[in-house]
Amino acid sequence: MGYATGYDTEKISVFVRSLREHSDCRIALFVREADFGALSGFFREHGVDAVLVEGGSQARRFQPHIVLGRFMGYVSALRSYPAASRVLLTDIRDVMFQGDPFPAGSPPLELFVEYERGTIREHGANYRWMRRAVGDSLTRRLAGCPCICAGTILGHRENVLALLNVMLIMAAIPRSSLTRTFGIDQSILNFAAHSGALPNAVIRQNYGHVATIGKSNGAGFSIAPDGRVLNPDGSASAIVHQYDRHPSIHRAVARKYGLPEPRQEGRVGAGMAGRLRRLLMVVSRSIPEMR
Repeated sequence: MGYATGYDTEKISVFVRSLREHSDCRIALFVREADFGALSGFFREHGVDAVLVEGGSQARRFQPHIVLGRFMGYVSALRSYPAASRVLLTDIRDVMFQGDPFPAGSPPLELFVEYERGTIREHGANYRWMRRAVGDSLTRRLAGCPCICAGTILGHRENVLALLNVMLIMAAIPRSSLTRTFGIDQSILNFAAHSGALPNAVIRQNYGHVATIGKSNGAGFSIAPDGRVLNPDGSASAIVHQYDRHPSIHRAVARKYGLPEPRQEGRVGAGMAGRLRRLLMVVSRSIPEMR
């Protein structure tokens, strides 16, 4: 289950096609009503369920950033799958599958480390996000813990629902302006996992079932003759996340699935407009909030 809002067929092709190579599980993707017409044929071909996200008046109400809003959507959508035994909540655009996402004998809830070379303290972005969400004192207390990625969460349905409810309760505590900012999902998940709020969670090291490779420098990875992405130790993870951060790996994946050569896009939020948005966010966090 994942959010594909604003994506066209090309952006979800690797995710869906690679998953179908290894699993006949139900796939539920959130898409905008306006985009569904262009995606419907692809969804039918690959057996994908569409969860429609409304537009119109909904867009004018208060909305959290999509990185948090998706967890609200997951809680609602999972009611439509009461028979589901296990659930994978995942990013879409930068995820590919190289094996069964649901291995036998997995624990009730699995969370996956994204930065194996350091802790929250040494991961600048995660440290800043957590300070912003829970304050300096709690952040310093947990700064030596590993960085967990909110982009891949695996577990039994009832345990995943429990995690989602914990995250949403915690997200409601800070100022509402924080729920509009990127990284709130990471900070809340890491705080929940390392503060004891998720007693059933097992934290998995990177390059096991999931390889999250965005923070890697790219050294040591290779491409097998069959197109699989191999980790520095020669293993192949069932799920590869953030493969598009490395041009050579991205090109290999695109070739495997017959997609156009990836374009190198510029930084998001650069320029005067981006600086102004960041300034407004800083100011909004520095003044009293009207409730």
